[in-house]
Amino acid sequence: MTRLAALVVGVFFAAAAVGLTPPPSPDPVPDPFGGVGAADPGPSRYVHCPWAFSDGRVSSVYTVAAESAARFSVSFPDGGAAGPRLSGEAAPDAAAKLDNPLIGAVSALVEFSEGAGAAAVAAQGGDMLAGDLCPGAIPAVWHLPGGSTLEGERLTLRLFNPFTVDARVDLWALSELGTEAAEQLEGLTVPARRTRIVELEKILPGRDALSILVRPASGSVIPVMLLDTGADLAVWPGTGAYEAWEFPIAAVDGLAAELILTNEASIGVDFLVEVFDETGALFDPVSGVIAGPGQTRLDLGAVASSGLGLRVTGDGPFGAAVRGRSETAAAATPGIPANASLWLVPGPRSVPADARLRFLNTGVTAFELTYTILRPSGAGRSASLELPPLSVATVAVRDSGAAGVLVSGEGAFSVGWWAESEGRVMFGGAAPVER
Repeated sequence: MTRLAALVVGVFFAAAAVGLTPPPSPDPVPDPFGGVGAADPGPSRYVHCPWAFSDGRVSSVYTVAAESAARFSVSFPDGGAAGPRLSGEAAPDAAAKLDNPLIGAVSALVEFSEGAGAAAVAAQGGDMLAGDLCPGAIPAVWHLPGGSTLEGERLTLRLFNPFTVDARVDLWALSELGTEAAEQLEGLTVPARRTRIVELEKILPGRDALSILVRPASGSVIPVMLLDTGADLAVWPGTGAYEAWEFPIAAVDGLAAELILTNEASIGVDFLVEVFDETGALFDPVSGVIAGPGQTRLDLGAVASSGLGLRVTGDGPFGAAVRGRSETAAAATPGIPANASLWLVPGPRSVPADARLRFLNTGVTAFELTYTILRPSGAGRSASLELPPLSVATVAVRDSGAAGVLVSGEGAFSVGWWAESEGRVMFGGAAPVER
């Protein structure tokens, strides 16, 4: 087992907190479960972070942003106890940055006292640069496209249950061999306030493309996928299924990228992929069918060069993610099921790595957008640019004190970000805010 795999599967919630003393009698974590429906991709009062990791070499950071002034708390459910708790304040002109206080792999719940917000996790050190946006609301079925269990790789699914009742879930596995069955994927119990770890490479080894659907039978969980290639770690959350997705970041220089689409229905879904780059060039769209149930893969290197964005639409709901790889890097992220004119972007520069924002305009009208750096001490530098129609634009986040970014525009668009350090790459997400 590689060192990264050991980090991923290890869970140690004991009194290993550094510089943090838990309260003597912590209040129980509020039960945020209020029913299951379509996942809202925007800010939420409760945000779930199913993974972070810290040890002597790797450190992870939570970044928190809010659409209005609000206090928040970060708690680490472990069995019947709430565990240690962090707290802070976030506002439209300031984002919070908090070091993970625990040793090992942990799951966390972020609660906002009023209003709604977004949170992200980034981890760096040793041989990893990883993290992504933490999910808010909970869909009826979770899609996690883009895994792999080839020789030398480790694929881990973390199932986080922060609620007060046990959950029971079934896992559907989709690979290049079709829909796969295994007893170890059926009827998994995830105890209340626990995280269950499923080592997929031990159950279904040798798969070049392995996507997972998480289908709760009772209760609910929040899943996250971790792919350890031996050189880097890719971490990405699950999402619901939608009929349209945008990918501001579909490819970056140096990574071989794939688009993976998943379908849980019994009938196929016709899809169309539109491609956009920074020149506004017109690309031929790519169409196809996602088998029902099944998955489809598209080599983005065969579509266009790096530095591109995508819009993917279908005649039925489906899941979508992009995975990029190189000899030293692995990164993955789900698509964004909505565009908007205002975005919260937690995470850029939360760890010392070069970070870039990318904006995608799939409309036919140019408009101006403004991005403002959010520091813990308040708003930093703002800048504006014109976003041409049918194109992407990329800007560097140079402020090393940034914990997030607020982006607004005169039209609807989508935004994502990525970070690079010592040959390793991570993709990050953003939360649209309704106006």
